[in-house]
Amino acid sequence: MITVGVKDLKDHLSQYLRYVKNGEKVIITEYNRIIAEITVPEKQDGTSTFEQRLMEMVEKGEVILTKTDAPPAPKPKFAEHIDYETILEEVRVDQDDFAH
Repeated sequence: MITVGVKDLKDHLSQYLRYVKNGEKVIITEYNRIIAEITVPEKQDGTSTFEQRLMEMVEKGEVILTKTDAPPAPKPKFAEHIDYETILEEVRVDQDDFAH
């Protein structure tokens, strides 16, 4: 691990990038406080971190992917007009059925 100040990093960026390419982690400081780090990517296979995490979750069984060509779920159809008395009556009937 190499620590470097912002000004020195700006002045010698190519040198520090060579360190990173060789596997070093470069810690960047400003007024003796760490503000960033430069490292090589964990995977260089073109997949994003999100995609990597998603695939890990699939492998663990935490997520099930759907087919991309699947149509979206249909929107529910509602009656144009429902009066509250009809709804209350249906609820009462359901409650009576449940109680018996």
